[in-house]
Amino acid sequence: MFILWRGYGWLTPIIGFIAMIGVHLLISAVMGREFRGQSEIPMVLSILVASGLVGLFGLKVNRNRKRLIDPENGEEHITPSHSLFFIPIQYWAIIFPVFMFVGQSLSSSQKSHDVAAIQSPVIGDLYYVDVRKVLDEKDAKFKYSVMKLVEITPEQLSFNIGSMGYNSKKTLRAAIRDEKHIADGYYFDYPYEFSPADLIKLTENRGVYNIVQQQDLASE
Repeated sequence: MFILWRGYGWLTPIIGFIAMIGVHLLISAVMGREFRGQSEIPMVLSILVASGLVGLFGLKVNRNRKRLIDPENGEEHITPSHSLFFIPIQYWAIIFPVFMFVGQSLSSSQKSHDVAAIQSPVIGDLYYVDVRKVLDEKDAKFKYSVMKLVEITPEQLSFNIGSMGYNSKKTLRAAIRDEKHIADGYYFDYPYEFSPADLIKLTENRGVYNIVQQQDLASE
């Protein structure tokens, strides 16, 4: 995607990003990393601070727009606003939090769905996973794969992991959509076992980032 800006508009995402990181680091230093991971407060504060700084910056630079006089006809012109995607910087103080909060809402909804799927498992459920986090393989050649639920006991769930790995979430979704996962030999026979509590932790750190239950497969 091309990023279009005018004047200081290119600074808009940089200011927002630095502000969010700064707030997260400050909260981690004061309250500890555990608090940052368990509460939504750090994210909300970081969004509000970033939006405030972007708004103040936009008001400052766009308040000082110059008035120019055309020497040929005497008409007055005002220099264009500093903008990002043709939107003056200060308005991103409203747009930015809207996008962020919508994204947070969708993420929370996905997590709730995944936790419910872990608590009510069905043989054949598919877990989209980040191999590096689930199998603790830091140097994995391929980042993403899928695990199929093959056995359920009160203490743990057993999975077979796909023998094919993918470099992006998009290509993994495309493979499932094309039903490559139902081909013979797609999964390794070796079982990987996780307790429900372990799986919930993996959803929290995005090791497991999507769970497709049997009733959902038809819509994939």
